[in-house]
Amino acid sequence: MPEVRVQNATGADLDEVQVYVPTSEQEPVAFGPIASGALSEYRELPVAYRFMRVEASGPAGSFSLQPYDFVGERPLSPG
Repeated sequence: MPEVRVQNATGADLDEVQVYVPTSEQEPVAFGPIASGALSEYRELPVAYRFMRVEASGPAGSFSLQPYDFVGERPLSPG
């Protein structure tokens, strides 16, 4: 299984970060709070792409990144 971690390059602390696994269930994987400039711990995901749906919240509000589709993208290899 691929292992994924999140880097917070926003310039602000994030209270909660969730990455959604692109499967039929669309289950979120919680990465917890991530300080400005920090990296999360690695999490094993059943499938991962270079970019995926991410939701984050912090003092400035809630934000999300929603890819339109994965056409032409290949899943990341294990590791």
